[in-house]
Amino acid sequence: MKRRRFQGTLVLFALVAVATMSVGVTLALYSNRPTAETNTFVAGTVSVTSVVTGACAASTNNMAPGDSASCTLASTYGGSLSGYMAVDVFVATQKSTAAGGGSATNLYNPTDGTNEAQITVSSTTPTVSYVTASTSFGTAVTCPGSGTSLDGNSYTTYSTCYLLSNLLVSATAFASGTVTFTTGISLPSTEPNTYQGSSAVVVLSAHAVQSKNNAIDCTLGGTSPTAGTVCAPAGSFAWS
Repeated sequence: MKRRRFQGTLVLFALVAVATMSVGVTLALYSNRPTAETNTFVAGTVSVTSVVTGACAASTNNMAPGDSASCTLASTYGGSLSGYMAVDVFVATQKSTAAGGGSATNLYNPTDGTNEAQITVSSTTPTVSYVTASTSFGTAVTCPGSGTSLDGNSYTTYSTCYLLSNLLVSATAFASGTVTFTTGISLPSTEPNTYQGSSAVVVLSAHAVQSKNNAIDCTLGGTSPTAGTVCAPAGSFAWS
């Protein structure tokens, strides 16, 4: 929702008096223009900036059963208007028939809750759990191409992709503050050979929307939704 910028100018026009004297006398126009009044209206802002504070690329390469790793992302709210914040979580996964054989399996495999990669997403300030090992991402989505994914990268070469949108950070609007998200991944010690060489990418994207004239209302939880759950807009509430 955007606020427009308006400019109003108030100009007062004085009556003009014209006097005609005798031949050879110059005509005179009496006029006056008071100082113009300009009124400027400035729209407020909703701003979220994110910084990777704990990269995990090195520790998540060449993982073995029993390994675990985590990465952190700090998202700071800095708008002049208070706003509700949410996070989207995207997972792209693929298998490797070269390493895992003919029965190769995607590293993230919701149909195998015992052996698949265990992915978690949580935050501090506030302390919220968004994704656990048992979280259902639902039906797989079409793997997005360049410019259409959360991070702009192409994932069309991956086998399967999943997306959870609008996971609520807090039912209370933010005026300021930093939320630190932690993404964790672990490989069960029981993971079989079919998972060898497989991979997964987890992308987090925080976003916010103004709370003024946009009271929160979610399909699940109504006007008192629970942090960490998907807030699908209901009523007049909208995320953009």
